[in-house]
Amino acid sequence: MKRKIDFDILESLRGLAALYVCIAHCRGVLWIGGEYFTSQHPRSTWGVLDYMTISLTMLTRLSTEFVIIFFVLSGFSIAHSLRNSTQPGGFYKRRFIRLYPPYLMAIIYAMAVAWCLRAAFPHYFDGTYHTAVFERLSTSNGLFNWKTFALNLVYFPQMGGLLNPFWSLTHEVIFYLLAPFLFRNKKAYYIGSMVLFLGINILIQSGVIHLHEYIPVDFLFYNFFFALGVGLYSNYERIVSMFSLLLHRRVLIGVGLIFLSMVGISLSKAYTLNSQWAIALNALLAATMSVMLILYLVTNNLRIKPLIQIGRFSYTLYITHFPTIFIYLSAWYYFTKAHPPYITNSLVFIPCIFFCLLMAYTHYQLIEKRTKYILDRLRKTEEIPAVQPAIEPASEDLITENVKL
Repeated sequence: MKRKIDFDILESLRGLAALYVCIAHCRGVLWIGGEYFTSQHPRSTWGVLDYMTISLTMLTRLSTEFVIIFFVLSGFSIAHSLRNSTQPGGFYKRRFIRLYPPYLMAIIYAMAVAWCLRAAFPHYFDGTYHTAVFERLSTSNGLFNWKTFALNLVYFPQMGGLLNPFWSLTHEVIFYLLAPFLFRNKKAYYIGSMVLFLGINILIQSGVIHLHEYIPVDFLFYNFFFALGVGLYSNYERIVSMFSLLLHRRVLIGVGLIFLSMVGISLSKAYTLNSQWAIALNALLAATMSVMLILYLVTNNLRIKPLIQIGRFSYTLYITHFPTIFIYLSAWYYFTKAHPPYITNSLVFIPCIFFCLLMAYTHYQLIEKRTKYILDRLRKTEEIPAVQPAIEPASEDLITENVKL
């Protein structure tokens, strides 16, 4: 790519995606919703405000789709990182320094939260309550199993518990490990990714295999979106010249329509019944939205400062917010004495968003910011590459940093 990319601009997309995932998980955990809510509050009793607030909560259903944004961004950023050399040694070292210390601390944080909550509220962990929220807490008992802990350390996280959002990190790491080799023949990588993506979808829809059951199957599905980000970076100038319409502000209307379409699909019967074509369609729409936003923001040099600030600690936000939600949940039950402990107020989750941001920022200052400093010093000791990025540290940020819940 000839154009110099200010990767700091893309922090706003990371910030948006991480914040959305956090909001979606806060709502999902802190509002019981569904059949229980309607049984306690029949629609015949709803007022205008009820319809408005519940409709707004439906806009937070796309946590998995917003993880797709992370995957596209990772492909774009890693293509930049390996633009001059596909030698894996230095790349792996930088990735490890940048990502593993915060990851390890997030595992310890989740275990500490689980231990404290189990000591204070043992009935939340023993199967007394049968909701998705308490099943996650019950599953989190497995965090203290040595085999589970060892698997967590090597990016094979336990599903369903306090590490639930970590599923996407596994695919990120696989992509990082393969990228130096896949990029040596990008044309073959693009074609292979498209063929495998189509084949995987056909097999899943036919019932031969299932998504979120085997890691290789999942990776072949999600790898398509990494490849899309790689292709966008490698062919950026050509794409900009071909789709100049995407550079104008009107593109934001299209982004909004795509978002609403994804919400509509997520509410459809096909999606709720796990039709693979509905799931794949929403993932493709999320990827399309990602490409449109990257082109619009980067080409117009548009900086959204609040989202950029969140983007700087978006990785930490992503890997710490889930245990933090359960701290808030337990505090809510402790002070309200609710029994059974089900939250039927659809607005209770809102303060938790700010609590998650505060806790994540604290973790960032303690861990992730220090790893960035170490990485910056390491770069200064290495040979200066022929082509300098505009802002190198941000170019290798992860966040994905997902997720299906």
